Amino acid sequence: MVRRPVTFILAVVLAFFSVVPSAFAWGNGGDDGNGYGTHDWLLDQAIHLVGQDASWVDASVALLATDDPDSLPNDIGHVFHDEGLYGGVPQRVADLYYQACTAYAGGDRVEASRLLGLLSHYYADILNPFHSADAARSWGSYHLPYEHAVSLETDRPGENGGWVAQVARRPLVDVRAETAAAARFSRAKFATLIGALKPTHEIDIGQPTVNAVTRQVLSRAANDLADIVQGIPSARGLAKVPATMKLTLSRRYPTPALMICAYAACTDAAGKPIEGAAVTFKWPGVAGSVVNAVAYTGPTGIAHNWRKLGGTPLGVRSTVRAVAASSGSAVTKSTWFVRSVVLGTGSAGLRATVSDTTPKRESTVTVRAFAHDRSGKDVASLPVTFTWRFRNSTVTRTVLTNGAGVARVFVNIGSCTPGYRVRVTVKAPSAGAVRSVTTSFVPH
Repeated sequence: MVRRPVTFILAVVLAFFSVVPSAFAWGNGGDDGNGYGTHDWLLDQAIHLVGQDASWVDASVALLATDDPDSLPNDIGHVFHDEGLYGGVPQRVADLYYQACTAYAGGDRVEASRLLGLLSHYYADILNPFHSADAARSWGSYHLPYEHAVSLETDRPGENGGWVAQVARRPLVDVRAETAAAARFSRAKFATLIGALKPTHEIDIGQPTVNAVTRQVLSRAANDLADIVQGIPSARGLAKVPATMKLTLSRRYPTPALMICAYAACTDAAGKPIEGAAVTFKWPGVAGSVVNAVAYTGPTGIAHNWRKLGGTPLGVRSTVRAVAASSGSAVTKSTWFVRSVVLGTGSAGLRATVSDTTPKRESTVTVRAFAHDRSGKDVASLPVTFTWRFRNSTVTRTVLTNGAGVARVFVNIGSCTPGYRVRVTVKAPSAGAVRSVTTSFVPH
């Protein structure tokens, strides 16, 4: 191996980071990525490790595709951290693996090879410690220089092939779980790697500790990819949807100013948490629309998503759903919330008046409700239900309060029984409970 140190100036690197997407990882080679770089080197090594069982792969197609994922904007499929939003690599790998298996089963080995090339990029990414450790965010100035230094040692077929220590091929059990395990392996190397990189502004892949960590993660990537190459023809190790998914909310009755969080806990058939699964949360939007948000499960098997619910109606039960899909199957769970206000206490929060306490028969009577929150502000768009109880009939209507916090219902009382007191009950939701007041009139 010829050592090629890489020297960098911190200010230049930080400036470079301001214009280069965070998805960048390892090297794609020249010619806008269609040259030969670390991503190509890794897949090349994997194909070599598999030997005859990799004869189905169209290597020219697969290698040409290894750079394509870096052209996708705002793609968090390149990372899988131990904190925060985690990232989408395990699910992205699982989806591409399923697609590649499906293409192979359909006789399209060219498409299966292209999908393998895409998959290998994502898988290799999380075996870069800068893409698997959340702590790496604090050391971004070393990220690209390290990758560039590795690229200089892996930019030709067969170069430094001794870095890959061949291990026995292993049948895949669950490709998503395997990807998450690879991220944990890589993540555990970050502290050692950055500790060796920090003392100098020269990235030297020949430095013993840096070299050892680099060889370990690249060797793991090549061997794991070899297992994937071998697994595609038999479609072994497809990721499964959760056997159980439990959906809960942080608040059942959120007030308009607050956000709520949906939590989807995903477990397998043995009851163990599923790590790295994508969950799509489907929130109710304005005018019956649906707002989708994707989150990923972490080590506890829980994906979560926060949402402000300004577009949902007050006092009405709204449904939120969670969908987890893998390998052509999906599981869906739903729960509900009611966007609510807290009305003031007593008549300060809800009161009702009647336009005439002794109306004539066949006349029209109007009942008004006035709603205010605990700070005395008018509550608009609150559903208020009026129930009129005549001697021989009942009339129920629900209307929304206007901008002044007033709801009104008018009813022609017809030939109702004179002298019989008609009671009107007014009900409105308040933070999960129902407030109620009553007014009345006596026709004559």
